[in-house]
Amino acid sequence: MKKIKIGYLYSIKKNIDIADKLVIIKDLYDNPIIEEVDENNKSIYDIIFIFGGDGFMLAAMHKLLNNTSPLYGINCGNIGFLMNNDFISYENFINNKYKKYIIKPLSVTFFDNSNTKIASKVAFNEFVMIRKEYRTINMKVKINDISKIIEINGDGLIAATAIGSHAYNKSASGILLPLHSDHTVMTLLNPYKYNIKNKSILLNSEDEIEIFYNNQEADTRPMQIYIDHCSIDIDEISKIKITLSSNIFSKLLYNIDNDLKFKILQSQIN
Repeated sequence: MKKIKIGYLYSIKKNIDIADKLVIIKDLYDNPIIEEVDENNKSIYDIIFIFGGDGFMLAAMHKLLNNTSPLYGINCGNIGFLMNNDFISYENFINNKYKKYIIKPLSVTFFDNSNTKIASKVAFNEFVMIRKEYRTINMKVKINDISKIIEINGDGLIAATAIGSHAYNKSASGILLPLHSDHTVMTLLNPYKYNIKNKSILLNSEDEIEIFYNNQEADTRPMQIYIDHCSIDIDEISKIKITLSSNIFSKLLYNIDNDLKFKILQSQIN
């Protein structure tokens, strides 16, 4: 029988006894091939174990963008929304008795005053643009070519994927999306002035958000951008385009008794 090839990543912040975890893997999977993974490793694994919390799982999804191996998170943090509580058994794994989800990120592109592309990122959870100091920020937002310009003065906005809609977006009273949804949601953060009916807007997979920011106000009304909890420092941003990616994805695996779909439902009820 062919040996299972297993990769792993672990958070150094969580004081994880990785040697102990590897012993468990060897016992569970009949002495498999085991390798620590990095972003330069293009090897395809039967499964990659991620040991950490939700933030580390998001970091791993970014780190392994070019690796299509399925990821299985083991919670070593606090909430563990994206994680499993324990290992999947050898029998369940080889017999495909697990849940698999394809997670598509937001594609975020930044432009300067001359409309030149200066950077691009992906957000599996959320894009956040928020005021940096006490003064509110001014933004103009356009959704697709035919929509009216939305003028906003407030703390900022969130653009979230289906899984991200249950994070910061939820605490901002944004629309919650089911896991298999190809929709995204845009939610305004404490808007003082805005010319739309709802503070949270449901968008289809092909919809494109354009955010216009007057960077001449950067000194008097500074803003900060976060993508999946990480701050993004890019000078002279004038425009940002956001849409759901069609060609980038991450595969997450879950034990049947720890299904992410159930967690999503629970999040909407509790």
